[in-house]
Amino acid sequence: MRLTLYFASIAAAATGLMCAALVVLVVAVTLVESAGDLTTASAGGSAAFWLCVYSAVQYGYQVLPIACFMGTLVAGTVLAHRGELLAAQAAGLSTLKMAISFFWVAVLVSSLGVTCGEQLVPGAIAGVVRVQREDLQRTSALTRFYDRRLTWFRKADLLLFLPAVDPLTAVFSDPVVYRFADGLIVEVLEAKTLQYSERGWWLANATVRRASDATATVVPTVPLDLHVSPADLIDVTGDPRQLQRDAIDALVRRRQKAGFDTTAHRMELYSRVATPLSALWMFLFISPWALHPSRRRSLAVALGSGVVVIAVLLSLTHLFRLLALSHAIPPALGAWGAGAVTLALLPASFALYHRFRVRGAIF
Repeated sequence: MRLTLYFASIAAAATGLMCAALVVLVVAVTLVESAGDLTTASAGGSAAFWLCVYSAVQYGYQVLPIACFMGTLVAGTVLAHRGELLAAQAAGLSTLKMAISFFWVAVLVSSLGVTCGEQLVPGAIAGVVRVQREDLQRTSALTRFYDRRLTWFRKADLLLFLPAVDPLTAVFSDPVVYRFADGLIVEVLEAKTLQYSERGWWLANATVRRASDATATVVPTVPLDLHVSPADLIDVTGDPRQLQRDAIDALVRRRQKAGFDTTAHRMELYSRVATPLSALWMFLFISPWALHPSRRRSLAVALGSGVVVIAVLLSLTHLFRLLALSHAIPPALGAWGAGAVTLALLPASFALYHRFRVRGAIF
């Protein structure tokens, strides 16, 4: 039991050190990129401080699985180099028990990541955006993408163009409504306003143009068969990274009612769990190699090999994400695809390690 706790403490310490090092590195790069804006900001000192604090939380969450992976490699290499893994095996502690002690650290890291991703990270990202907007007078392209107002709405056979809206009264100005049938436009309605009442949606002072007879008719009011609430048309924007799970679910439902794409928002929902849990399957993939008891293991070689594996896994993660955003695969597979591939490669990893253990080389 003491040996198990000892190995777990070494793994936890190595993971913590790797996480701190990666966070400091990424935050430093962020500050360098923002150096020009910080020198011209009126509150440069406080802006730099809060940018560091919020960015540390955001990037710490993102690099947590990588830190766990690298921490496992570092801890295993250090213990093997000092002969402690070999001594533990000689004392009767099986490799499986040693792996379990490391595994509990990965479980702790994943649990911490899930909790932080839901409770701390949304507020931290909102803080970064606030500092960028108020002090640095700029925002990222992704933030602008999520915050831009949408003017086109699709519902059943109706396509609406709503260029302006008063959020307080929920009145849309100068709307244009296109009515489709069999994929063709059969009617265009141009109105002064689009309003909502207890009776439903209706157009005021509308000009109805029909494609069948090329006529234009002015009608005082035209009811629309549009079964959505004003919030479904107005409140359909928002950065899902800054929202908690319930708020993202509500935003997804509103966007679906308005006929908008929700892939990126559902990807954020799935990633809230898939990203932290990647520490588990990354550990399983590397565990036999990390616990190899040879005292001649090199820390530089272990870190170099780990960087290569991480590069491949991150490439897979972004590949599946891009495929999901392009609607080539479902959003759930976009978030969990890299993990599924990693788990599928586990037998190959264990078989290669067995070959290496028996023959002293893979080839």
